[in-house]
Amino acid sequence: MAGMDQHLSKPINLWQLFQLLEKWGKYIVDMRARHTQQLTDSVSEQDEDIFQRTTQTHSVIPPEITTTKNHSIQNPPSLNKTTLNNLSILMGKTQLQKIIQQFLDYAQVQYATLQEAYQMQNMDLLQHKAHQFKGEAYQIGAEVLGDLCKSLEKSSHSGNMADIKKYLDCIKIELQHVMTILTTEFLSA
Repeated sequence: MAGMDQHLSKPINLWQLFQLLEKWGKYIVDMRARHTQQLTDSVSEQDEDIFQRTTQTHSVIPPEITTTKNHSIQNPPSLNKTTLNNLSILMGKTQLQKIIQQFLDYAQVQYATLQEAYQMQNMDLLQHKAHQFKGEAYQIGAEVLGDLCKSLEKSSHSGNMADIKKYLDCIKIELQHVMTILTTEFLSA
């Protein structure tokens, strides 16, 4: 009988993947031994980088988040570079660059499809494409973009056209920011 004993949900966590491979795989190469030091170095560098980028305002605040006179919001970084570094360690820099290029190509088409579905007021298509785009964004470490797509997915389910338009505008801006970072920091290096 075929079946599934366990699964990983998106976005994939590298350590959970290793645990499942160790548990269920027959021929597993323990990559942890080779890459533990690289990951440790990467994480400490990433913590500093994330701290620096978090203190700068650069990405879009989703419409449901507001500021008050006594509070300011610090936007999270557009990309979780730890995710990208883990992918680079797991697959190699060349393969990561291919994946990034595929995402960049996919993202432009996907955004155009979201816009088209909005203009046609096709909520089913909009919800489906927002869900797909959300998963792709999270996989590449574009967490803010993924969160915006998640909100768009929910809004398309309820059919709130005003919110949908706001999220599409936010996604457009955030997508441009993510594409710039991926191109300048990961493809041109």
